[in-house]
Amino acid sequence: MKRCGTMTERRLNSRERMRISNKKAYDHLLRIGYTQVWLKAHTRFHDTVHCVGRTYKALDLFNLWDGICLDENSHWFVQIKTNAWPKEEPMVDWLSKHNAKGMAINVKLINDEWQVFMRKYE
Repeated sequence: MKRCGTMTERRLNSRERMRISNKKAYDHLLRIGYTQVWLKAHTRFHDTVHCVGRTYKALDLFNLWDGICLDENSHWFVQIKTNAWPKEEPMVDWLSKHNAKGMAINVKLINDEWQVFMRKYE
């Protein structure tokens, strides 16, 4: 990627921003002890999700999660955002319904430095 000064001096397109955010997020997860991180590729092709009574197309895992990570004891569903927090209600509702754990990761550019923030939902 060609640099044109600091990050704040140039405008990143959404795909560049997503790639940077995802890399910062999975590097952070691996650094703090998660053993594996899998992120779903966002392509023009959608996956088909089959449910009892219906079928739907999804870009993300169950139209909500960007990936899954593992620690020593369990698995966590992961949603990554840049410069914002995702809506909490859909995540909490889905996690409660499926007795699962999840986390929201917010990657922000602060003073020309990318910083990673996390919220866990157990």
